[in-house]
Amino acid sequence: KLLTLVTLAFIGLNTANAQVGIGTTNPDASAGLEVNFNDKGFLPPRITTAQRDAISNPAEGLMIYNTDENCLQWYDNNGWYDGCSGATYPFVASLDCANSNNNGTLANGQEANGVDSEIAYTGGNGLSYSGQTVNSTGVTGLTATLAPGTLATGEGSLTYTISGTPASDGTASFAINIGGQTCSLERTVPPPTVIGTNGKVWMDRNLGASQVAQNSTDQASYGDLYQWGRAADGHEDRNSTKYTVVETGSDGVANFNASGNDWDGKFITRDSGANNWVNTSVSGVDNLWQGVSGTNNPCPNGFRLPTEAEWDTERSSWSSYNAAGAFDSTLKLPVAGRRSHSTGGLDSVGSLGLYWSSTVSGADARRLFFNSSNTNMNAFFRASGYSVRCLKD
Repeated sequence: KLLTLVTLAFIGLNTANAQVGIGTTNPDASAGLEVNFNDKGFLPPRITTAQRDAISNPAEGLMIYNTDENCLQWYDNNGWYDGCSGATYPFVASLDCANSNNNGTLANGQEANGVDSEIAYTGGNGLSYSGQTVNSTGVTGLTATLAPGTLATGEGSLTYTISGTPASDGTASFAINIGGQTCSLERTVPPPTVIGTNGKVWMDRNLGASQVAQNSTDQASYGDLYQWGRAADGHEDRNSTKYTVVETGSDGVANFNASGNDWDGKFITRDSGANNWVNTSVSGVDNLWQGVSGTNNPCPNGFRLPTEAEWDTERSSWSSYNAAGAFDSTLKLPVAGRRSHSTGGLDSVGSLGLYWSSTVSGADARRLFFNSSNTNMNAFFRASGYSVRCLKD
């Protein structure tokens, strides 16, 4: 096969003028390549409009046969021309998804209403474009729809209407592809919230929980268990692998960086009896969960851990100072249990509620505690794994 291809490539080759002729020994002087057959034609790549538009940075003069239009097309002057009508196709020089003008808000589990995004462009060629729909990734369940219209000559904007129901909170991404340019439109879906005491806005469930607690021992509402001050790197999963710090007298691992460590995604246990997962002599260890700008704040964008005082205010409004009162509150706090700082094993699931605050106390951190008979605020080891309920800043 290779020999055949080489032979065909050199049939009629005129090397004196650096020209190639296939089927001829005398290619035209204006052509670098001339194909001459009496019973055959030239067959360019046959692709759809979508496949054509997915070509990144097409070269001037690039040629294809469009199977949607049944027409030969070529790229010239930032647009696609066809040999059937001589018309160009809509194009833009740039799209700016990063600075989109976003209207309306999205909410987890609620149908979008009055939500759209305007994406600015430059270098429009003034031609009409077809409508399009783009499904979301990341947070699924949403669709961005662009109605048919006409590009401005120069600068303009495209409005995508967003519909559907977000399947979760987080970031919904839409891969926009129009006029020969692409960009990623991103819309934030904040977590669902409830109003607590003094009008404070809280997440309606624990971090990592799939639903609001239906009762005090609703397992789907338990969520994850965080070591105080750690980022959401996977260690909070109730079944994450253990990482044991064995140095006697050492107060934990050497740094609190969220990545690049042997212990990333692992629950750090302290079999030497120390109480912290990170060495407290490291600068900044008390500021890891302080506010929305806390170094390792695990809460969604715009949310943070509550302070001890904020937890105490909520606790003072309960109908009873125990687990029943915690569940009867607007926060619907379940008894999600804990993960032992020394063994990494689950403990007291279904009987104790333990929730971190952002407040530190010496080498420890303050926590909300409740069981079937009482509740209080106290300090305990930062290496322990407790629930997190986030508060809007």
